[in-house]
Amino acid sequence: MTVARRLTTNVGYAIAGRVAGAAFGLATTAIMARHLGPEVFGAFRAAVAWSVLLCTLANLGLTVVCLQEISRPGADRRRIIGTALGLRLLIGTFCVALSGVVAWVIPLPDTVSAVSSLDMAQATAIAALGAVATLGYEIVSTVFQETLTQKRASIAELAGGAASLGFVAAAVATDSGLVG
Repeated sequence: MTVARRLTTNVGYAIAGRVAGAAFGLATTAIMARHLGPEVFGAFRAAVAWSVLLCTLANLGLTVVCLQEISRPGADRRRIIGTALGLRLLIGTFCVALSGVVAWVIPLPDTVSAVSSLDMAQATAIAALGAVATLGYEIVSTVFQETLTQKRASIAELAGGAASLGFVAAAVATDSGLVG
């Protein structure tokens, strides 16, 4: 297969994966918003915002550096990817803890009475774990990008979206609230 054809095929997989992933995300958000209601869903979105903001620190440009380094001739791919994933895990763990502490310390507005500070801290830490998992996926995805095998990356992304939808459906079925 020519490089042009491989690129076209990979772009097609990437687009299809993003569209299907967006559909999973939309369904997940709709279910959560309807189940939690405006006040608790707003607290959930705040927890996600805190976690994503603080887990952005864990990126540190590692995806770009990893892709650049594994693309060099003779590169030790296993060592580079292992080091990048290790750094992400270490920094990500710190960011998860930091996001939970920040959400616990920063007072909630008086309008949010259905959510305790502890629930907010727990929800933020849980959301941060998801953000760190996404950051890890980005490192693994660089391997697929470098070898022009976007199909596997799209399948992994769809599996994550389906798992999120499944977990949210289970949380709604058990009526486990914000932390669930």
